[in-house]
Amino acid sequence: MTSNSIKVKFDEKDYSEEYQVVCICSTLQDYRLSWHLNRLFDINLEKFDDFKYFSTKSKQEILSSLFLFYDNANDLHYHLISNRNAGQYLLPELKQVDYLLFLKGCFEKNQLEQNIRNISNIPNVIMAYTEEFSKIKDINILLAELEVHNLKFYIKNDYDFS
Repeated sequence: MTSNSIKVKFDEKDYSEEYQVVCICSTLQDYRLSWHLNRLFDINLEKFDDFKYFSTKSKQEILSSLFLFYDNANDLHYHLISNRNAGQYLLPELKQVDYLLFLKGCFEKNQLEQNIRNISNIPNVIMAYTEEFSKIKDINILLAELEVHNLKFYIKNDYDFS
């Protein structure tokens, strides 16, 4: 008997040139943090379908809340994603982190540092910092899956990337 399933293998892409990751430790609920970030950056993060990620470490599927915004004028992508749900971690090596803010696009270093200081000043945000990609296992796999997941959002909202 032959199988009709198709296996797709992705070459692991290095996303460290395209993305910055801001780790956020906070007691805020995801929608409250999203609201604060919207006001802080003058953006409109929208709740999207939960991100489903299969953890190679725990061998379980992890659901994480996801908020997205694409700034078409400046070609900047904002992805706010929860790192923990029901005792599971999207990135287990960052157990102290509650949220990950993935920024895709051209952010100047001093602009990024100012953004982190501003995030740290949000009430009930304990700490915000950037983490090097080399210190996060499977970050490239996670970002590849996140980009595929986000295609639905961009199609739904009819974004023009030209």
